[in-house]
Amino acid sequence: MESILRGLINEPVSKYDTNFADTLQNRLFESRLSDGSVIAIDLAATNINRGRDHGIPPYNIVRQKCGFRKAQSFQDLADLIPMDKVQVLSRIYQHVDDIDLYVGGLAERPVTGAVVGSTFACIIANQFKELKKGDRFYYENGPSPTAFTLEQLREIKKSTLAKMICDNVEINQIQPNAFLIASSGNNQKISCNWLRTVDLTKWKV
Repeated sequence: MESILRGLINEPVSKYDTNFADTLQNRLFESRLSDGSVIAIDLAATNINRGRDHGIPPYNIVRQKCGFRKAQSFQDLADLIPMDKVQVLSRIYQHVDDIDLYVGGLAERPVTGAVVGSTFACIIANQFKELKKGDRFYYENGPSPTAFTLEQLREIKKSTLAKMICDNVEINQIQPNAFLIASSGNNQKISCNWLRTVDLTKWKV
């Protein structure tokens, strides 16, 4: 576990693209039957079917809900999708309104600092916002009997992934933002002892 964590915090993430590995496209949950035949699942096709089964609106409708102009033609998609992918979509789908959300979302250019495009980023952001505002037990929602006090919240916000790793893994140094690889700027490795500690006495009754 420790060697895996060291690798995760020291290696840059792999680049993202819309291609699927063969094991996901042709061999997911692969099993061989007694007669020698093979059954396997195509993850991309399964996700497209899931969207259709659940009545998820097409890509063009959802991108409009996220504040982008509804495409009237395939060429209109070029604001969010690279033109080479737009051409592929135009060969697969008869009309721009037929594009599945899963397919159109994957085809978009990633937004800065992310692996998803604008429409998927919009969906994810909205989902987290609704989960936060709609959950009376969410730790920042208050004042209420289930919310933390302001002093407790201040202590909670001192906690970082870097500190959690230092407390549970045998390492002496780590970058303050463990989600990013160490750099020569504000995220260079420092001693674990320099990271802020949560004062648990704020929970003492």
